[in-house]
This record gives sequence, structure tokens and C-alpha cells, in this order.
Amino acid sequence: MNRPSRQEGTIRCFHDGECPLCRLEIRAMRRLDTQQNIDWIDLHSGHPEMAQAGVDKSSAMAALHVVDANGTLLKGVPAFLLLWEQLPYYRRAAALIRSADLRRCSHSGVR
Repeated sequence: MNRPSRQEGTIRCFHDGECPLCRLEIRAMRRLDTQQNIDWIDLHSGHPEMAQAGVDKSSAMAALHVVDANGTLLKGVPAFLLLWEQLPYYRRAAALIRSADLRRCSHSGVR
């Protein structure tokens, strides 16, 4: 569930709440987000933050969209890496991908 108001410094993740696979993945990440560093915003909610961030539903349905704490919009693999850096267990995967610069080859499979 989304928090009532966005805290300064939180990351906003725009996700497809109607996709069964997406729901499973987001649910797993939400459980790990014990510090509540991430606002989880369903694309189908019509949330005003979508327009404020410049996120349109059709492009966000094709690739994960995340807005960082500074307001920068990230899409696809960079968006996943930012999310993962906030979460225990996933942090190691994000660090490995960044250090090995596996981002180039990961772009072909993850959106």
C-alpha cells in the first residue's frame, strides 16, 4: 500500500499492479523495504505523482520506471538497480552488476 504522503528522500517506483508476475516481484521487494525508502505506486491508480514525474502509463507498462530522491527518472535496468540498492539481499546483486558493468548485457533481457 502507498504511504499517504511522500517523504523527502524517498524513491518512487511505478509498477503494474495488474500484472501477476509484477505483483509477486513488487510484493517481495516491499517486504524487504523495512525502512520504507520506496513509494510503491501502481500505474493503474491514476496517482498524481505519475504526471508530476513525467511518467506515462504506456511506457511504464513496457519498462520499470523509478524516480530517485533527486527527481531523476530512471527506466529499465538502471531503475531496477536503484531499487535493489535500497533492499537487503538485492544490494549485493546491484553491486555485482555495477562493478562488473553487466548493465550492457542485462539490457537485452530486462525491461
